[in-house]
Amino acid sequence: MDEEERQKLIAYRKQRQKEKELEHNLHRDLRSESLRTEMKSIREQHQNQVVTGAIIFFGTLFPLYLFLFGFYFFFNIYFATILAMVGIDLGWLPTFLHAVIWTASIISVYLQRSVLDMILDRVT
Repeated sequence: MDEEERQKLIAYRKQRQKEKELEHNLHRDLRSESLRTEMKSIREQHQNQVVTGAIIFFGTLFPLYLFLFGFYFFFNIYFATILAMVGIDLGWLPTFLHAVIWTASIISVYLQRSVLDMILDRVT
C-alpha cells in the first residue's frame, strides 16, 4: 500500500466517521424532539380537560344563576306581598336554588356536556 492509497483511505475513513456522527446527532435530535412533542401533547390533553371542565362548569353556573335568581327576584317583586298576606314563606327557596344550580354544574362537568344543552335538546 503506497502513500497515496493510504491518504485516500484516511480521507475516506474521516468522511465516513463524520457521516456517522452527523447521522447519530440527527437521530438523537429527532428522538429528543419526538419525546418533547409527545410530552407536550400529553400535557395539552390533560390541560384541555381541565379547561374544558372549567368552561362547562362556569358556562352552566352563570346562566342558571342569572335565569333562576332573576326569575326568583321578579317573582318576589310581584307576588311577595300577596304571599306574605297568605302566610307563605319562601325563605327556603334561595338555598334550594343554590343547591340545584351547583348540582347541575357539577353534573355537567361529570357528563362533559352542559345540563342547559340537554334541557334545550328536550325542549326543541
